[in-house]
Amino acid sequence: MSDDDIKHVENFVVGRSGYGEVKFEIPVDLSKTDLHSIMGKIVIITKNKIVLYSNMQSPPVGKELNVPATCKFLEVYPVDKDTGKPIKDPNHPKAKSFTTKLQTQPRTTFVSYDINTGVWIFKVEDFE
Repeated sequence: MSDDDIKHVENFVVGRSGYGEVKFEIPVDLSKTDLHSIMGKIVIITKNKIVLYSNMQSPPVGKELNVPATCKFLEVYPVDKDTGKPIKDPNHPKAKSFTTKLQTQPRTTFVSYDINTGVWIFKVEDFE
């Protein structure tokens, strides 16, 4: 990419196979970013958790990767206390309360959750 192109990267997505991804909703400026450090240092994706700028100074809201994004997690299920297995039945008594919990997470806007596939999608305005 040219120097100008890297200041305005559209549809930028960072993901980890089997865990999920972050899709940045506006073009991002990667000109001040060490591209080799994006996954694993700047963006950390683990089971049901996405953290940006964990051990470093976060840029101001609206700069670099601290912008609105859509987050998608995979394999998100309530767990049966007795068996320890994931609940994938939408009619299970715990399914509704689990979905409500996902819908009311702070600082997120719920998009969707599919208990059959375990895919949970939500939006954030920033990563403060």
